[in-house]
Amino acid sequence: MKLKHSFFYSILTSLLLSLSWPANGFSFLIFFSFVPLLFFEYKSQGGFKKLYLPVFVSFLFWNFFTTYWIMYSSLPGMLIAVILNALFMSFVFCTYSFIRRRTNLKTGIFSLIFLWISFEFLHYNWDISWSWLTLGNVFSNSTYLIQWYEYTGVLGGSLWILLSNILLFLFLIKKNTKYIYAFVSIFALLFVFSSVIKAQKIDGQEIDVVIVQPNIDPWKDKFSSMTIADQVDIFIDLVKSKIDQDVDFVVGPETFLYDNLWEDGIEFSPVINNIKNSFESFPKLNFIIGATTLRRTEETDTLRFSVKRIGSTNIFYEIFNSALFLNNDGSINIHRKSKLVPGTESIPFPEIFGKLSKVFENMGGVSGSLGQGNEISIFNYSKIDFSTSICYESIFGEFIAKSFSKGSQLLFVITNDGWWKDSPGHKQHLSYSRLRAIENRKSIVRCANTGISCFVDVFGNITQKTDWWTKDAIRQKVSLNKKITFYAKHGDYLGRVAVLLSFLIVLYSFVFNKITKKF
Repeated sequence: MKLKHSFFYSILTSLLLSLSWPANGFSFLIFFSFVPLLFFEYKSQGGFKKLYLPVFVSFLFWNFFTTYWIMYSSLPGMLIAVILNALFMSFVFCTYSFIRRRTNLKTGIFSLIFLWISFEFLHYNWDISWSWLTLGNVFSNSTYLIQWYEYTGVLGGSLWILLSNILLFLFLIKKNTKYIYAFVSIFALLFVFSSVIKAQKIDGQEIDVVIVQPNIDPWKDKFSSMTIADQVDIFIDLVKSKIDQDVDFVVGPETFLYDNLWEDGIEFSPVINNIKNSFESFPKLNFIIGATTLRRTEETDTLRFSVKRIGSTNIFYEIFNSALFLNNDGSINIHRKSKLVPGTESIPFPEIFGKLSKVFENMGGVSGSLGQGNEISIFNYSKIDFSTSICYESIFGEFIAKSFSKGSQLLFVITNDGWWKDSPGHKQHLSYSRLRAIENRKSIVRCANTGISCFVDVFGNITQKTDWWTKDAIRQKVSLNKKITFYAKHGDYLGRVAVLLSFLIVLYSFVFNKITKKF
């Protein structure tokens, strides 16, 4: 195949993938987005060098078209994320090509499914995780199709997409209608299954929640021209516009209290006491608010990068992106963000890249790394267990599901999406919360500094939301339930199975020729 033809197929795949993606894409395109690239690979007679460049270009363009908005926060960060993700995806696809050519077409297409899902699973679980483009995420605004994610998580969607593309590819090269029948049958079966699940009724207790969207510009106002006291006043005024004695929770956004609160004396914080004192006449009221907290540590090894030292003293501490639960009994509980954004909040593989900390800082990150929590936290209020997640944590399905497997009945998501301007970024981030609701059959309360804040029901429907970049507060009763889904119990089991099968199929590909020659 001529080089110009190979780039035609690779670019066609990148365009189809990009046009399928939320927030404004047509998700049905995902079912045949890989077909041009599969066809090019099948017809290609060249070696690795001729194959890799068109494949890399395909995934590079897809990553850029769907996540270019990262550049509004950090141009170097966007380039690194796009290029690395494209390299990883290209490696997976070229490994499939290696296996297919070394064995046969049947083994090859099975390897593509196992390898790709293994890549997505492993990409959730290492220092440079960037799983924004996990294939199953594509249906985040087409929730009527994927109610069965409560059994599989988003990796089930990735499996469906890969299988559908392979069936259509096989039809293209073999002209056998059985592949079309299989494609249609799987689609119809999953659609009906999804519809049946959505028809069920899930009853439970309700709580009254107010979401506050203060809409403070993170670039111009939040960390420079406005004082923390001024921002708290805006917050209090918005709360008072919606509150009465029936409200159980008020939710504020990520890093709303950014003035470095020491955790061992947090109850004495003037800003926290200002909030509490402003609502003394509402004794049942609780708050979930984002904050920057500092915690003393016995760890003195500053080479860990998250550990910092006060001058020449013997006081060492870590900085955390935290969520505070201000309980109406006066206690304060803290969830420390566990899934940090590589580069901006943490230095990946610090033993290797630690000396580049200044580079990461210039990319828009912190000096060194933020401290990292161990897991998602579960809090209790009036016999109700609930959990919180901060921004980037909400894209990690298994991580979120662990809290629900331990009894959480509700998830609060706090974020600040104003860094990305009015781009697809904040809309994609919002839509991914809908997936978490479906996977766990739990309501989600999402609070964003600049929008979009919303309530999401157990079927992934957005029942009320704010506008983008608007100062607002919204109120709604939120349903709770104690159901623990199959996915909440077992997490990304599809990923673990895929890793095992990938290992076996790669091993098989190396011994295949010896076996065939012997017999």
